This record gives sequence, C-alpha cells and structure tokens, in this order.
Amino acid sequence: MISNERFKRIGTMALWGLNAIFIFIVEKIYLSALVFAPVNDDAGTFLSLTEKIRTGSILFKDLHSAYMPLSFYVLASVPADYRVYLGTVFGFMFGQAVLVYLILRHFQIMRALSVFASLSVLLLLAYYEGLFVFTEPFVAFFGLLATYFILKSKNNAWLLGLAGISACLSLLSKQYGLFGLPVFVVYILFNRQKLMWFLVGYAVPLICFGFYFCVIHQVPVVEILSQLRHTGYATHGYMAMGDFGFTNHLMFVLLAVPFVFLVPWTLNRDVLLFLGLCLFLGAALLIRPWGHYFGLIIGYAIILEMLALSASPRFFVFAFIGWSSFQAYYISKIINFDPRIRPYQMAVAQEINQIWPQGTKILLYAAPELMWLGHFDPINNQKPSYWFLSNYSGTEQIQFISQAQHILIDMSDWLYFTHEREKIEREGGKPFFDILAEQHFKRVGIVGNQYELWERL
Repeated sequence: MISNERFKRIGTMALWGLNAIFIFIVEKIYLSALVFAPVNDDAGTFLSLTEKIRTGSILFKDLHSAYMPLSFYVLASVPADYRVYLGTVFGFMFGQAVLVYLILRHFQIMRALSVFASLSVLLLLAYYEGLFVFTEPFVAFFGLLATYFILKSKNNAWLLGLAGISACLSLLSKQYGLFGLPVFVVYILFNRQKLMWFLVGYAVPLICFGFYFCVIHQVPVVEILSQLRHTGYATHGYMAMGDFGFTNHLMFVLLAVPFVFLVPWTLNRDVLLFLGLCLFLGAALLIRPWGHYFGLIIGYAIILEMLALSASPRFFVFAFIGWSSFQAYYISKIINFDPRIRPYQMAVAQEINQIWPQGTKILLYAAPELMWLGHFDPINNQKPSYWFLSNYSGTEQIQFISQAQHILIDMSDWLYFTHEREKIEREGGKPFFDILAEQHFKRVGIVGNQYELWERL
C-alpha cells in the first residue's frame, strides 16, 4: 500500500506536470492574442481618449469621460501600438496571477497548487473577454494588491497605508473599485487593526487626483462628478447576458460548485473577506452583465476555492483539479482568433482615410474601434465625445446630426446603426435617411460594401 507521504509526493509531481501543460496553453493563448486579437469595440473609446491625453488634452476638461482616469494615463505612457496596449493590459492580468499566488502562499497553500490556481486565473480571464483592451484588469490588480497588503500588515502602519493607496488606485481605474472599500474597512476593524492608516493611504491618491484636475487644470469638482455619474449604459449588446450566452455564464457558476459544498468546513474571517469581495465586486454584474466584468472577481473566487479546498477531504481537491483541467482544454479550443480580422479592420480605416483624413470630425454609426483606427475626432469633445451613441436618446442624436459635417454608417451593424436608427425614427417621427436629406447630407463614398460616408453639402 502506498503511504500518505508517497501519495502526496506523486500527486505533487503530477500537479507540476499539469502546470507545465497549463503554462503552454496560457502562452499560446496570450501570444496568439497579441498578434491576432481584433481591436474590440471599447478600445475605440479607450484608446482614442488615451492618445488625446498623450497629445496634451485633459480628461474631464478637454474631453468628456464617464470613466475614472488612471487606466487611460497608464496606457498613454506606453508607445502607441495596439500590441503594446494589449501587452500592458496583459501585464496587469499576469500581475493578478502573481498576487493570487502570493496570497495563497500566505495561507500556506502548497506551491504546486498555488501555481495551478494562478494559471487557472489567467485562463478564466482570457475566457471572459480578457484578451482585449478593457479597464477591469487595472481595477482587479490594484484590488488584489490592497488585499495582499492587508493580509500581510499585522497592524503595520506602512503596509496598511500601502493597502489604502492600492484600494484607491483600484477606484481611480474605474468606479467599480469603490465596491471593495466597505469589505476592506470591515475586515480591518474586525481584526482590530489601525483603520486610520488605511484611510490615510486611501486619501493620498484622491488628494493627488483632486490637485491635478481641480487645482492645476481648474476642472470643477461638480463637473467631474457629473461626468462620472453618467448612467446611460446601453442595455443591449453582444456581451449582455442574453446575447453573451447562458452557457458562458454557467461556466463561472460551475467554477464555484466545490466552494458551495465546502463552506461549512471553512467559514472563518479570511474566507469571509474573499466571499465579501466576490459579492460586492460581483455587484457590477447586476448593473450590467458584460462578460469582462467577471474579471473583477475571478482572482477572489479562485482564492476562495483554494481556502475551502485546503480544509476539505482530498476528493474535493482532485475534483477541482479535474474540473479546472477540463476548463483549460475547453478554453484552449474555443479561443481561436481569425488572423484576417485585425488586418481587415486596419485596411478599412486606411481606405476611409483616403476620403476623410485623420483628424476629421465625424459622427460614427459603426463599431467604435473605427474612431481610433482612423484617428478621427468626435464632432464635439464634450458631447458625444468618444462615448457610445447608444447612451444618448434619439432626440439627442438628432441634435448631433444637426451639428455634424461627416457621418460614417456601417449599414450591416445592428448594434451601432440599426438599433440607433430605430430609436431615432421612433423619437424623431420620420425615417433616418429623411432626416439626413433634410440636413443636406449626401453619400460621398462606400468602403468595403458596408461603410457609407455621408457629408453635408
């Protein structure tokens, strides 16, 4: 009969072998994304703002933004190349994996299992739209960094201060970073640590933020809050719950199955910390169930499972490893980028630029990435700015049409044209193209048999 020690040694060796396979899969997925991943819709907004910031424009003053600024300023600090932008985002995702490993080692989870969990984080992030330019990786990284400092602090003022700074940087990356704050505060108080140092650290980036925007660039606080409280997120989209796919969300639900059964064995203050972070940050999914919002909680969910598994019967550990291995195989099979898409996107933008040069102010009824790929400007930097037209009413959009000189329309795009045309016609009381005719617009070109270019006569 095999002794428990020998059985553990064999299991550890097998797990390291599985980790090697996972590393190969992760490397394949992320390198493939760097080369072939298409420019996603949100990148058109984010990268347009980023490159305007690089040229000296000030967010909230020269440019309307409903987003916190940190991620844009980070991206503005790197070379203006899509692969570099993607690589920067991936860097924050790999940073999450490293922090998950460090947190698990803090809880004395065996090294092989901690590496396995970290690689699982990268695979799940890739599955949930992590291979594109979004701001969630910045939020999650700084949130995990704050968590790590809190766990390591043992009432150390400096570490608690660093935790506060990290938690605030999570907020400054996107508003959803605020959701983790009450959980951190309760955990610190529950452990009778010095909350004051955490709050002092939290205040430092906020003071810097206020000094930079409100004092140096004289942007009124009311104006910043007005832009950040924008709540006009579209309720439709290919990544919404109904369109993103029930099975895709079911994958994450199944990820939590082992934990559900193991809660009674592991309920303690550390488990409650990560459970609280999952629940509070997961609230973003109740606001809008975009696939990439899962990236806010994947790291915490994996840590939660590891804490549960560490105190559970061996069977559950093997069950988790088996399930995660199936996930890795499934994810590696479905993530397959068409190498023709990104070059096609760039070719379309270049062809449009032959008619309308870079810097042309346009109203865009097409996928937002064209705004960045063609280096176009919005008709007004305040409204609509680089914001999605779907966030404005039909009446507001008719006003935008009256201000525009150039309108780009993707006739095949349901999300960004057909849906908005129906909204405009419903609120304006007349056909969309009749409105264009009344405003003296004329079609001056067609690109790729789907993009129509309209100019005011």
